[in-house]
Amino acid sequence: MTGETVDPGKISLLKHDGDRRARALRAAFEPSAPKDLLRGFAALLVATAVVISVLFGVGVSVIYRAEMIRDAEVLADSVAEALLAQERDLLLAPAEPGVVAVRLAEEHFAAFDRRMRRYLQPFGIYKIKVYDADARIVYSTDVPLIGRADPDNPLLRQVLASGATLSEIKRRGQVADLGGGVRFDVDVVETYLPIRHDSRVIGSFEVYLDLGRQYEQLDRSVAVSVVAGVLVVLVAFAVLFAFARHGAARYALVLSEFAHRDATDPLTGALNHHVLLEKTEALRQRLGDGEGQRGAICLALIEVDQFPALVDAAAPVTVDAALRGVSSAIHEQMRDDELLGRHRGGTFLAVLARPDLSDAVLFGERIRRAVSGTATPGGGRSVTASVGITRCLPADDVATAVRRAEDALRRAKSDGRDCVRAA
Repeated sequence: MTGETVDPGKISLLKHDGDRRARALRAAFEPSAPKDLLRGFAALLVATAVVISVLFGVGVSVIYRAEMIRDAEVLADSVAEALLAQERDLLLAPAEPGVVAVRLAEEHFAAFDRRMRRYLQPFGIYKIKVYDADARIVYSTDVPLIGRADPDNPLLRQVLASGATLSEIKRRGQVADLGGGVRFDVDVVETYLPIRHDSRVIGSFEVYLDLGRQYEQLDRSVAVSVVAGVLVVLVAFAVLFAFARHGAARYALVLSEFAHRDATDPLTGALNHHVLLEKTEALRQRLGDGEGQRGAICLALIEVDQFPALVDAAAPVTVDAALRGVSSAIHEQMRDDELLGRHRGGTFLAVLARPDLSDAVLFGERIRRAVSGTATPGGGRSVTASVGITRCLPADDVATAVRRAEDALRRAKSDGRDCVRAA
């Protein structure tokens, strides 16, 4: 002894862990386990397919939207460069000695506006604005906006401060187009492009590019991509599910074999003792009124006479064959709803769905005669059996009734064996 003490908390944790493992092990060997696993796997596949499809669709949409913005920026940048190159003399004017600013003289406005609308129309551009360094609109195809300041526009402020090109997709409630009309609920890419002079940002273009056609293409492309992706996922998951179902079938077969081995004696095919007791209670419930009441049954203990001597005198193969013959002879005399179990050694316990003791005694006589007709293989001696019969009333415990059957069996053996006695 080391004198060390054990923490009760550790014992509790170990106990709970062992209980969980035991429960998990029992659940894994339940007959319904393969179907439960297959249903769980199918649900997991469906959920995974949905998640993959959603993520794939969102990912494709995000990628396409990013490409649309990039394309819009490229187009807007090309348009802005071309405009600035063509109209530089009109748009850039000295504000003070040595300082150039974005300006548009009033006398040039009408001709400049016509050229803008004619030039921008083929590019799908709704509107264009030209800002000076103070975020004031110098020119716009939406004429009423000219002269207004937009200092609270975060993208515009950032472009004027950093000189970067920035874009965003927006849904506008209404937009005045180049033809003078108004369009409602329009999706546009707003692109802000800096206007530079001698590496200094002195203003900005704002270009509204129509996304209607691109959005239609986007919707079609996303739909096609998602459908294609879903089909690929479904095919892959169908293959996985087929393998899983095959594995579940093999698992169920193995469980069935284990259950059969656990439930029956491998030598004689009779039920093992604990399984026999469980099925006996179920039989009594079926024979009752279905409200938890148990019906009357009879029990028969059949023992191969002088079984120890037979084991000592014969080879194991011979003894096994004799036991199989006895089990088969008993089975032939039983009804389909009656039970036969291996009680111990050379003793079998028959559970009879017969409430009448005299009927059970007649059954025992038939068993005795049937067993007496068997012989050990190789011309050995004949096998005989002693039978003890008892009645198990609804109020009786099966174990108590089995002890009465054992008393009857002992009387049969003391009366010379190869006979039937009832208790």
